[in-house]
Amino acid sequence: MKVRKRILLIVIVAVVAAATVVSITYRAPTSKNLKTSSSTTAGENGKSVTTTSYVNDKGSVVVASDKGYATQRVTKDGEGHTLMEEYLDESGALIALSSGYAAVSYTLTDGLATEIHYLDEQMQPVVISTGYFSIHRTYTDKKLADTDTYFIHTSDGKEAQVTRKEGYAAYSRIYNEKKQAIILEYRDLQGSLVDITSGYARRIRSFNEAGKVCEELYYDASGQPAILSLGQSGYRRDYDDEGRTIETTYIGPNGAPINTTRGYSTIKTSYPSDGSTITQYYDVDGHPVTGGNSQYGVLDTGEQRIYLNEDGEIVHRLDNVLMRHPVWVLVIGTVLTVLSLFLRGRVRWVFLFAYLLFIVYMTMYYREPQGSRNRLELFYSYRRMLTDDGLRQQVINNILLFIPLGTILSNLISSKLPTGKATIISVLICMGCSVVIEAVQWKFGIGLAEVDDLISNTLGGTIGAIINFLAGAGKCRSAKHKLYRA
Repeated sequence: MKVRKRILLIVIVAVVAAATVVSITYRAPTSKNLKTSSSTTAGENGKSVTTTSYVNDKGSVVVASDKGYATQRVTKDGEGHTLMEEYLDESGALIALSSGYAAVSYTLTDGLATEIHYLDEQMQPVVISTGYFSIHRTYTDKKLADTDTYFIHTSDGKEAQVTRKEGYAAYSRIYNEKKQAIILEYRDLQGSLVDITSGYARRIRSFNEAGKVCEELYYDASGQPAILSLGQSGYRRDYDDEGRTIETTYIGPNGAPINTTRGYSTIKTSYPSDGSTITQYYDVDGHPVTGGNSQYGVLDTGEQRIYLNEDGEIVHRLDNVLMRHPVWVLVIGTVLTVLSLFLRGRVRWVFLFAYLLFIVYMTMYYREPQGSRNRLELFYSYRRMLTDDGLRQQVINNILLFIPLGTILSNLISSKLPTGKATIISVLICMGCSVVIEAVQWKFGIGLAEVDDLISNTLGGTIGAIINFLAGAGKCRSAKHKLYRA
């Protein structure tokens, strides 16, 4: 029996380590590092079908992780108007995008798309993530999109107008002489202006000579300046010669720059030649300030977010090191798990207390405030693991973070109870700790409370408890406990 346990222990540790290494080192292909291949064929009644695929260096069609599909197939009529858009995986089968649809069909009137319908992988109507199945669109005399209204299918097969999850049932545009949408309005089912979930009912925009939005102001349904989540009522934006945003300044109800609730007024962005992006934060007086998570800036390489200090240098902080070198997550987790197997006496309690502080540090201390406090969608992160490197790293970190906790808890409890019961109790305690963490994140708006985080933490605690069970830690004391009872 001991041999079997040891073999099983080795297998579990090997599988966890191998899966972690693969997950850390694997990089999902994106549209930036893939080539495209396009072809157009003639269809019936003058229609044409254009197929555009993402291909890797070997010429194989692959899913671009940032797009969510491998191939887009567009069908147009004889006049070049789009009738259908379909999204396919590597094998050519329809694939649902993150919003929940796999295809979009267009109903045309005089060459204009007056109805837009969303379809699933079986080409059946589907309600997408924002809460509707179709869009009905009207146009101005100059053939510019005027008003969008949103519909779902009712039980009797008809369509009924619906309010989107963002809080509005209609969206309209007003244009200037350059055909630029300068006023955007949101209305309810009765056609009245309504404050949407973002806090405004109307957006008024100004454009620069290049046609980019250089100022946007927000107003509520009563016509007064709206104050949004960061305390701002609008923003001004500057661009470089390539049209990239280089500076965004938040402004208050009186149109003057303000410090947001996070302490900064201006966000400056630069673009080094290596393809990365550097974002830095400044107050109204032009002084560097933190932008959340105690960093003064962020270096985004496309695969990692590395925090910077006020001088633009990398911050030497444990969480920053782990983001830059994610393999250390596995190394540290393995060392702590093995260490916890050999601890005895009061040292285990000291280790437990210290590790709980470490968990608090990693899950709360440097977390940024979020616009949304929770994501309750089950297995959201697991469905996107293969195509989102950052999300995959987050899942792995959440699992590894709780493996040592499950091990030391099982070690402690198995000195008083049979290892089987100790394993179950340890898993339940790990789950409880995760619930507390997610509840605190939700209550105070730090980080993002997610059901998937609870699942990952509990899975990590379960792995740790099983490792302790198979390793036999605490067995000696359990045996003595049984002998004493006898």
